[in-house]
Amino acid sequence: MSRHGKSASPEWLSWRAMRSRCTNPGDISYQRYGARGISVCERWDNFENFLADMGPRPTNSHSLEREDNNGNYEPGNCRWATAIEQSRNTRRNRMLTFDGRTQCVAKWADEIGIHRLTLQRRLRLGWSVEKTLSTPLALQFSHKAPR
Repeated sequence: MSRHGKSASPEWLSWRAMRSRCTNPGDISYQRYGARGISVCERWDNFENFLADMGPRPTNSHSLEREDNNGNYEPGNCRWATAIEQSRNTRRNRMLTFDGRTQCVAKWADEIGIHRLTLQRRLRLGWSVEKTLSTPLALQFSHKAPR
C-alpha cells in the first residue's frame, strides 16, 4: 500500500500517466512527449509534491494540461483543464495575437461572436489578424422583393 493512500485516485492515475509518456519509450504516447524532449520536473518525481502543487482534480471532466505545449510538466505550466480547454491548446491550432492576448481561432470566435469558419476564411484570403477580428459581419439582406 502506498504512503499517501491515493494510488487509485484520478490524480495519481494522471501523475502516473504523465510520467510514463515522458519516460517510457514503450508508452503509446512517448513519441509525442518524451521523444520530443518533454520531461517532468524533479519535484514531481514525488506524487505528494505533484498533488500539493496541482491540488485535487476539480471534476471528472478535468485532466492534466500543459499551458505551453512545448514546455515541461512542472508547477506554473500545468493545470487541470476540461476537454474543450485542452482542444483549444494543441499544437495543431492556429494561435492569433490581438490586443495583447493570444488565443486560438475558436476561442476568438466565441469571444467576438463570429463563427470560427468565417475567421479562418478571412485569414485564408490574406486578411490581417487585426482586420479579421475587428471587422463585424456584413448585414444580411433579403432577396425578397419589397411589398
